[in-house]
Amino acid sequence: MRKGYFTPPVLIILAVIIFAVAILIAINTDLVKRIKNEPLPDAEQSIQITDQMADWRTYSNSDVQFKYPQNYEVRDDIEGYLYIYRKDTKVPSVRDDITIRYFLEPDPSDFEDAKKSLISEFEKNPIAKIEVEQGSVKVTVGPYSNDEKNSLYQKIIIKQYEGLFVSIQYGNVDSEQMAFYDKIVSTIKFLD
Repeated sequence: MRKGYFTPPVLIILAVIIFAVAILIAINTDLVKRIKNEPLPDAEQSIQITDQMADWRTYSNSDVQFKYPQNYEVRDDIEGYLYIYRKDTKVPSVRDDITIRYFLEPDPSDFEDAKKSLISEFEKNPIAKIEVEQGSVKVTVGPYSNDEKNSLYQKIIIKQYEGLFVSIQYGNVDSEQMAFYDKIVSTIKFLD
């Protein structure tokens, strides 16, 4: 007697394949619906950031230029240091405001020494994230607690530019304040 093509093992394999295809179609359809319903954040965020920065002041000296909000001050009375701090604080503090230190015409080994020192200081810290790129090192430490919304962070950036290198530090800030400080830091330009 001749057996048919649809024996029980063949039927089971066909059923599994049809079931897998149905699941993939359902997942893909759901994913497409989600993508269509989400707004495109880039254009809106870019407009909001530009609007927020529209009334910012510009600080400039012979070496550096950057933008900062109206309710902040810049202290530049110490050679090679800049402090950006809120007007409502009487004295700038490395612990909770932005400190920019720049070294004009450094010895080429200065940056490498600072880079090695920064990495060795934080490489064993389990809550430190170290990012090394060509000519820069960025260390973000935190969150300092499991409550991410109310936790504090610290960020240290050293960057090598043509003819100088820079150390930027801010700490004891929550994630929202850190993102705000990142916006200020993103406007820094070093002048020829």
